Amino acid sequence: MKLSLTLLLLLSPVALLAQPKAAGPILKPVDFTADPAAMEFAKDAGAQAIRAWLQEFVTKQTDAKTFAVVPFDRDIDGGYFTSVASSEFAGIAAGTPLSLYASTQDPVLETLNKEMMSATEFREDIFDQKTVQKFSRVNVQGLIMGRVAGVYYAEQPAPGGVRVEGFENKAIQVRIVMRAYENSTGRILWGGEKVATVALPIETLTVKRNWILYAGAGVGVLLLIFILHRTLAAANRPR
Repeated sequence: MKLSLTLLLLLSPVALLAQPKAAGPILKPVDFTADPAAMEFAKDAGAQAIRAWLQEFVTKQTDAKTFAVVPFDRDIDGGYFTSVASSEFAGIAAGTPLSLYASTQDPVLETLNKEMMSATEFREDIFDQKTVQKFSRVNVQGLIMGRVAGVYYAEQPAPGGVRVEGFENKAIQVRIVMRAYENSTGRILWGGEKVATVALPIETLTVKRNWILYAGAGVGVLLLIFILHRTLAAANRPR
């Protein structure tokens, strides 16, 4: 009985380590003012999300064949994702019936795009029918609109809840919602959200987890081996 109680006490630190994995990443909004270095990683992740959406879209059968890219809502760095969507669409659509309708081809479209760019950064009506109807004057068959739904730090704790300062499966996650509209009717042709993440580089590996718990577990295992050895030695001793 005494031996069983001793083993239970020694194994308790080990049992504490066997914690379930986190259900999902911990998300925290990125503040580019406080962390300007995060901008380049956000650009990379957002570009991946846009590319994934466009690759799916070009496989859809639509009556509209020419599309104009409308300035994205909540874009970053002066319209970076809008530019990415335009250039990526032109490249991905090559060899398909679809094509990009650039604002330089139409002064009305160029004027409307400038109005959208100069609007409030967090305009809430990007997918509103009133916004779509503004572009009905443009001689284009379809519109591609987008909104940056969020830019986050995404941190996935390691098994056992170990947290590492600077890097522990830590990344920048960007969520982008995009829709394609038929310009003449305002009908949605295709839409959806894409999420992409880009890992941040390892800068430090200072473990924040309470190291006493792990040290205690290691000492407990050593003591357990010692007690078992003494018990077996006593049992095998000649009587």
